[in-house]
Amino acid sequence: MAEGTPPDGPSQPVPTGVGDDPRARRFRGRFVSARARGNDLARTAQRRFDLERERRSWLETIWGALQRMQRRGGPLLSGGLAYRVFLWELPMSLTIVAVLGLFVDLGARSPDQVAREMGLSAALAATVAQAVAQTDSSSWWLLLVGLWLTWWTARSAVSALRLIHRIAWDQESLPKTRRFLAPVVFSAMLLGVLLASLAVGRLPGGGMVVSALAWVAVLAASFAFVVLAMSLLPRAGRPWSAVLPGAAIFTIITRGIAIASGVYFTDKLDRVEDFYGSLGVAIVVLVWLYLLAWGWIAATFINAGFQGVAGGRPVAEPEPRAPSDADG
Repeated sequence: MAEGTPPDGPSQPVPTGVGDDPRARRFRGRFVSARARGNDLARTAQRRFDLERERRSWLETIWGALQRMQRRGGPLLSGGLAYRVFLWELPMSLTIVAVLGLFVDLGARSPDQVAREMGLSAALAATVAQAVAQTDSSSWWLLLVGLWLTWWTARSAVSALRLIHRIAWDQESLPKTRRFLAPVVFSAMLLGVLLASLAVGRLPGGGMVVSALAWVAVLAASFAFVVLAMSLLPRAGRPWSAVLPGAAIFTIITRGIAIASGVYFTDKLDRVEDFYGSLGVAIVVLVWLYLLAWGWIAATFINAGFQGVAGGRPVAEPEPRAPSDADG
């Protein structure tokens, strides 16, 4: 090694730092300025929201109900409910395919085409139809299996809904329900929703006035159906009118999700299907069901909040017990 040479070898020229680049400095300055403006807007929005909460009692009630829902595990409950409804849709789709297989050939079209024409639930049925078309099983056996699995998954979904309403309303115990009839009613109501959405998608187009009247009619029918469904579930002895605020909010949420389904979800369906196949349809439908489940649970907690149910604080952990001689 030559004398005076560093152990690591000859010294290399130090590259110019990124911070010395004028363009990098300008970009960093713009980024810092944009972040500062964003923080200012967030603080201004937070102050405005806090002021509106103080001025409007209904907004404070809704905010408190959503906070209470978060403490009670709202995201977890939404995921569980969405999963149970998804499990119900699979055998129900199998039943529909077995019954209408001779009249409607869903398996001949791709799920994304069916989704654009009839909705995401019909796309799931098309996926099931494609799987059934590849089997040689008897349609009668498929029908019997589909009916039994539909009832069984509906019973699980009804149990989840009753538990969610018990948590939201702080109800000590749940009233007894008919084990056979409740899943049948649940299946009939959801099947009616699917058929109604299919009928709405098939309505002939018209002028602006006709479209507005049809939209108002669909909104009113959806609101009436949600009121009926919520009134059938536990609500801690409150009158049926106690579900009106949450029913109105959930109806607005469902209409918004319906618009998002036509604009966003159906366009994503064919792309996801190219990557994941039939699993991609399940992914999109599960996300769609999760949003609907979250809206239902939020509406339930809001109903309870307007009725004065404000409990649900986290249970305090027990203080550690001092060790004694008996503990050894």
